[in-house]
Amino acid sequence: MKDTATSMVKDAYRGLVTAVRDRLSRDGEEPAFVSMVEAHAADPDDWREDLAAALRAVDVADDAVLLAAARDLLALMEVPGTDTSKYTVSIRDSQGVQVGDGNTLHIGHPSGQ
Repeated sequence: MKDTATSMVKDAYRGLVTAVRDRLSRDGEEPAFVSMVEAHAADPDDWREDLAAALRAVDVADDAVLLAAARDLLALMEVPGTDTSKYTVSIRDSQGVQVGDGNTLHIGHPSGQ
């Protein structure tokens, strides 16, 4: 069962990578941006911001194929008993916002002044 689940996650990941690559290629992005997908897979921390900027530049928020691929992968990676929709939020132009359970917000100087 574990091998099947691992295979399903890998297949969904490959589907997402293909959808991202196709979207960047379809919008005429330079090959450097397309190869960024592979670079991100090899070293996500170093390539995260560059890939995110490239995806924002082609407005992937409305790409149904790419979003479906991302949702499929996330659904497969979901831990049983968790509700990933619990923290579906959209926060813009805000300050002092906290998301999650059991947060505490202290406003003011730590000394109470």
